[in-house]
Amino acid sequence: MRARAFCFLVVTALALSAREVPLVILHTTDLHSSVLPAVPAEDPRAVAIEGAAPSRGPLGGFARCATMIREIRAKERNVLWLDNGDTLAGNALGWITRGGAILRALNLLDCSSWTLGNHEFDWGLATLAPRMNEFKGDLLAANLRYDAPSDAPPEIAKAFARVKPFVVREFDGVKVGVIGLTTPGVPSWSRPRLIPGLVVEDSLVALRRVVPHAKAAGCDLLVLSAHQGLRPRGDDSANQIQALARGFPELDAIVGGHSHQPFEEQKVGGVLYTQANYWGSHLGRIDLVWDSAARRMVSRKARLIPMDASVPMDPEVLDALRADLDRTAEVLREKVGETAAPISASGGPKAATPLHDVLCAAIAEAVEARGGKADAVLHGLLANSKTGLPAGTLRMAEVWSVVPYENTIGVAEFTRDQLLEILEENAAAYQSPRFRGLWGLTMKIRPSAPHGERVVFLGDRAGRALPPDARVRLAANSYDLASGGRRWIRFRELADAPDAKLVEYDFQTREALAEYLRKHAPLEPQKPTWWSIERAKPRVR
Repeated sequence: MRARAFCFLVVTALALSAREVPLVILHTTDLHSSVLPAVPAEDPRAVAIEGAAPSRGPLGGFARCATMIREIRAKERNVLWLDNGDTLAGNALGWITRGGAILRALNLLDCSSWTLGNHEFDWGLATLAPRMNEFKGDLLAANLRYDAPSDAPPEIAKAFARVKPFVVREFDGVKVGVIGLTTPGVPSWSRPRLIPGLVVEDSLVALRRVVPHAKAAGCDLLVLSAHQGLRPRGDDSANQIQALARGFPELDAIVGGHSHQPFEEQKVGGVLYTQANYWGSHLGRIDLVWDSAARRMVSRKARLIPMDASVPMDPEVLDALRADLDRTAEVLREKVGETAAPISASGGPKAATPLHDVLCAAIAEAVEARGGKADAVLHGLLANSKTGLPAGTLRMAEVWSVVPYENTIGVAEFTRDQLLEILEENAAAYQSPRFRGLWGLTMKIRPSAPHGERVVFLGDRAGRALPPDARVRLAANSYDLASGGRRWIRFRELADAPDAKLVEYDFQTREALAEYLRKHAPLEPQKPTWWSIERAKPRVR
């Protein structure tokens, strides 16, 4: 009797155990070609997750993530690894290899899927397409479509034909659907000439179409890999996480990205949300347990694993990328100039800075060297307190620290009144880091004034009021000319109008800065006086 009872208990326990299927979903995001540790230990976003060891040097780097991915795969039988985008661009290794190095690393570790991020498009579709075709896993983005122009290279169409709205992976009889979404903000950050034929759909519209198909495919679980970030104060046009979670409660988890923030385990409208920060500072892990008999979720947990010095770098990844890493280090050591004193961004964005002055002068000079002319430059103030050029010898590493992302330059011609519209739009952002500084013209603004009255004076280089019939050739980078994420909508409208005669150049802002530093060594920092704040009552323009 006792033996039969014991056997019954054993069989029952085995049956219960057999019907519970454990699943592990690993996720990386915003790697930006960071193979080696590069996240500053003191970055509050890096140490926000309990368990990090900030005193032990920089965090992150995919080489550390690779070690942990291998370790988890060795212990768990059902593992899915998703990369959530902004994978290629963002550092010198990415630029030099055009994303090839980090893609080889992802292939080496058999990355399951790659959801395309907005920075994937920084170099244009012709450069992105070979990387997409090289990737061995699934390419995801339910809200992307490519309508090939008649003159488009066939390789681009081939690459985008691989992009899927979702994929289904099966583990021990459990079907997991992974849906991909890029950020809808891509067209407002990339100029049309970089993404001809690319159509980016609203996320909610895309999911209303795709989720029923995923369900019809028999998916037991649905995971959304979205290159979008959670904004606790509410969604914006580029980040729709809250609306997605509320609109699709059947999602079991949302893996986020884009905003370079760590979210270990957050509930958004009842849906689990998690995000693994940036540059591989953390490896994200979601543990799910599915009851295959009751057909329901038993357990759902998420955590972020800090990639600190306690995690060794994967030797196979380092060996595979050694030539590219060595080449990158050599490029970064290249001497590009000298400074007589530090050139800082201290004081920005509230005031003009010596660093902003140098960058704008470099842009204007680069335009002129290529046969153009820029009377003025409108550009971000590069206001990070640690951004700047040190005194003494300058190397490409310093240039990269100032300009980490790729932006080309465009020059458009505006009337005085049109320029005032642009500067009014910009002045509305004075209290935020989004404010752009002016170079080449003199300006006084009164931030507290009503819209349309903030620019109280606009003059030429000598400080003389700009006449009503003046026409000004204004240079700006491609990000702002694309509206800077719909922040400078009027600027884009005016620049794209035929009368503006917009000329877009192919050189990078970083390239312009390096050229300028070589030509003007030793560089003396200047105290810029192009613009100032007017506290008195506005005067008539």
